[in-house]
Amino acid sequence: MIRFRLLPFMHGSIERMVMKTNPDGGYISARLGFSPGQEYTADDPVIISYIKGKVGDVREKSLQTPQLLEALNELGVPYEKRVCRTCNGSTPSLLYNPFQILEETDE
Repeated sequence: MIRFRLLPFMHGSIERMVMKTNPDGGYISARLGFSPGQEYTADDPVIISYIKGKVGDVREKSLQTPQLLEALNELGVPYEKRVCRTCNGSTPSLLYNPFQILEETDE
């Protein structure tokens, strides 16, 4: 089981399509919403892998700003810098996992 939340600097809610275990076997898709300041728990191994960024693409895409870079670096959040190849001189975007794991237990 894990307990998690959105990164502290995030101010808006986000929605994600996630895979989760189907009680009848296999996997199903679900649209889940996540709000700032709210803590969540998950015990489904598929959802846990998604939140950790091990399956699917959980990453949030935001325009690079000095404040965003500082916040990501302070929290030790890895990110990937992307620049549009067709937009000469455009502002780069950063891709990062928007979730912060608060607690993880083996149950």
